[in-house]
This record gives sequence, structure tokens and C-alpha cells, in this order.
Amino acid sequence: MDGVSFSMAPQETWGLVGESGCGKSVTAYSVLRLLPLKYCRIVQGTINFQRRNGDVVDLAKVDPRGDVIRNIRGNEIAMIFQEPMTSLSPCIRWAARSRKRSSFTRMWVKRKPKSAPSK
Repeated sequence: MDGVSFSMAPQETWGLVGESGCGKSVTAYSVLRLLPLKYCRIVQGTINFQRRNGDVVDLAKVDPRGDVIRNIRGNEIAMIFQEPMTSLSPCIRWAARSRKRSSFTRMWVKRKPKSAPSK
């Protein structure tokens, strides 16, 4: 990939669209640092990300296996992969996915089944 540039405002949701093979997935995988280290590397440029606490992190410089990016993935940046049936659960509404992490986490709490009414 060469010459990719975009910026997003906080709380903004994007859909990356384009022709087959144009680099949509590679771009998203690069931002999340999910490309296989054996074959891929970022040789120049920056991926500046402003965290919720205000810190700006250059994702191109962080360890792809480290705690920094692991805390960002899913908590502050998320991606729905191209195969929606393996990425999305039909049991969870989309609105719940886009809420804060704490709300999403609460959805996974198992509740006791209601007891049958006594006669």
C-alpha cells in the first residue's frame, strides 16, 4: 500500500468501500496491526490515533503483539471483517455493539432463568 491518507473525528463510524483487491482490508488490518509480521511491515509513515484519555499514539510504531494495541483493539477501534456471518452474532443488535465497552460487556452476563410460577 502506498499513499493512504484519511482522518476521522472522535465517535465517527466509517465504512471503507472500494473495488475488489484495492486494499480495503490491508488498510484496516494495518491500522489494527493485524498483518502477519513474517510477510508485512510498515516501512514509513504514521498511524496517529488519539485515545479516549487524550494521548496520541503512533500505531505504526507500537508492538503489534503488545499491551498498547491489545487494549486499543475492540475497546477503541473495531473492525467488522468481510465475512459477516463469522464476525457478527445475530443475537446482538448492532446498536449494542457500537455502545461503550462496558455496555457491551454487560450483555454477556448470564442471567438466571425465571422460575416457573408456583401454583
